[in-house]
Amino acid sequence: MSTVKIYLVTILLCNGVSGECTILNKTPKAYDSYYKCMQDGYGLSYELIFAETPRETVEDYKLFTRWMCKEELTPET
Repeated sequence: MSTVKIYLVTILLCNGVSGECTILNKTPKAYDSYYKCMQDGYGLSYELIFAETPRETVEDYKLFTRWMCKEELTPET
């Protein structure tokens, strides 16, 4: 059985006041290339902070995002 390499993006929203981070996407999205994963990670992080979160909330809690693309091997179907 052969395997396929995929990349999973995980996005965390962090509170700069408390120092805590929460995983936002409990089911990470899969990509067939690291490049596409990174590209979408930047876009999703930007949307989260600047389109979905009120400015006052970002200011009050010093919010920021952390995210990563992790390589995984899956059985080829």
